Amino acid sequence: MTSVPTTFVGGSLTLQPATCRIIVGSTLLYAAYRLVRIAQLPPSTLIKAPPLWMALIPGVGVGMLSGLTGIGGGMLFGPLLLCLGWAETRPTLGLSAAINLTNSAAGLLGHVASVHALPSAIPIWAAAAMLGGWIGAEYGSRKFSSRTLQRLLAVVLTIAGLKLLWT
Repeated sequence: MTSVPTTFVGGSLTLQPATCRIIVGSTLLYAAYRLVRIAQLPPSTLIKAPPLWMALIPGVGVGMLSGLTGIGGGMLFGPLLLCLGWAETRPTLGLSAAINLTNSAAGLLGHVASVHALPSAIPIWAAAAMLGGWIGAEYGSRKFSSRTLQRLLAVVLTIAGLKLLWT
């Protein structure tokens, strides 16, 4: 509820590319580190949802960062939910996909509102996202354990974070 409006605001602002890469790369590496740490712990049987007011606070920060940097908020929310013990792995991954969709749409609208143009590659990116989402949903829901999913997500976050920091 709080991430979508702040993603729109963040999407209308502009960061220097180098600053954006440092922020996103560092954030993704920290999220990967936290995921590796929780994947080593025994599976939690006590998942507790936070009070609504407490859940709304990180939404503001995740939304703004998502809009500023152009990454889907689910890449930030997923590790946060898992690390705080607010949700189990499979529901978190499904929620992350939904958050990525809504935050990406809001950020894109904020970007369009400020620059009045869209990248021409959007149809290609959309097709790649749908294909990747389908493959991920298939393997994530039927083939991999929660621990394997956490480790795979940590690997993806690490690769993305390092790529952003080194390029």
